[in-house]
Amino acid sequence: PVHAVAAAQHVGPGAAPQPVAPDAAPDAAVTPPAGTPPAGTAFQLLPAAAYRANLDASGPEAAAPGAALEIRVGLRNAGPETWHPAEVSGIMLANRWLDRSGEVVDSADGRAPLTVELAPGASTTLTLRVTAPARPGRWTLELDLVDEGVAWFSSRGSSTARLDIAVGGATGA
Repeated sequence: PVHAVAAAQHVGPGAAPQPVAPDAAPDAAVTPPAGTPPAGTAFQLLPAAAYRANLDASGPEAAAPGAALEIRVGLRNAGPETWHPAEVSGIMLANRWLDRSGEVVDSADGRAPLTVELAPGASTTLTLRVTAPARPGRWTLELDLVDEGVAWFSSRGSSTARLDIAVGGATGA
């Protein structure tokens, strides 16, 4: 598979991150990804303790190669800070496909924005649309929250949810 590399910017309070294309000229126009707030919108900056979530996922146990899948994910804010919707927080549900050895083979082919304000202890459910790997086999779909342009929640100590999916009729072999 082809992997894209994206550059991230650190921005202070009151500034909106601007998307950057990997090989774009410094002044090149770039179309912001869906869910990016309008320029000038203040982004919520999370303290380290706020990167705590509990995720519970349900989805298919088997899929055809390249099939579009819908995964329902319950998420609970397990941190001490209220999370704001994605347009001001950058918080999205995302995924990574892992091979049998646990190595990431495809990262973030799906994104679902947090659409509600979520106070500490509060829960919501999101639907994430992903694409099954093209190669038959046993795969693990890892689900995690991401603070766009900042960090995956799991890299800050939060747990993930995982689903084992047999692609193309694969069994345990």
